[in-house]
Amino acid sequence: MRSGLQQCMQVRETGFESRFVDIDFNLTLSDPLGAVAHIFEAIQQPFVAQTAEAVASWVAANQRDRRPPHRYTAEQFGLSEAQLNADFAFYRARFVR
Repeated sequence: MRSGLQQCMQVRETGFESRFVDIDFNLTLSDPLGAVAHIFEAIQQPFVAQTAEAVASWVAANQRDRRPPHRYTAEQFGLSEAQLNADFAFYRARFVR
């Protein structure tokens, strides 16, 4: 995953910045409709009522509290929090506030 993300960042930084749309994950949780509207705005496409209704319908049908919680640790996958923090420090430095 780290390698793929590094490649994406390299492509992005070599003249393709405009082809990337950044969405804060917290926005996808707190305002999914706003997140999708932001994507449409970024790609210069109209965010029409039919699309907004479809997104709202999907969000209503896929509420987090309707699914079982995820309960796992990095260690269950042979990873450690320290290693994950080190591996993704480059990304977090740029995007995580």
